[in-house]
Amino acid sequence: MTEKQRFCEICKVEISPERVEALPDTRRCTSCARAQEAEGNPEFDLLVSQSQLGKVGSLKKNYGDVTVQKRRR
Repeated sequence: MTEKQRFCEICKVEISPERVEALPDTRRCTSCARAQEAEGNPEFDLLVSQSQLGKVGSLKKNYGDVTVQKRRR
């Protein structure tokens, strides 16, 4: 758990330590994050890409692992 308290950037309520532990980059409490996501304004964008394992020039698509990057809006 973290020692520092962190407060929501919207409602100024303390963010629960469990949420901070699960999402260290978060700046919103759970209720504000849910409300903002419902309005179409999520806190993070997720960038997902697949690595291709096929030979160069081949039309056959062989995909390997999936990479997920989280970026703050």
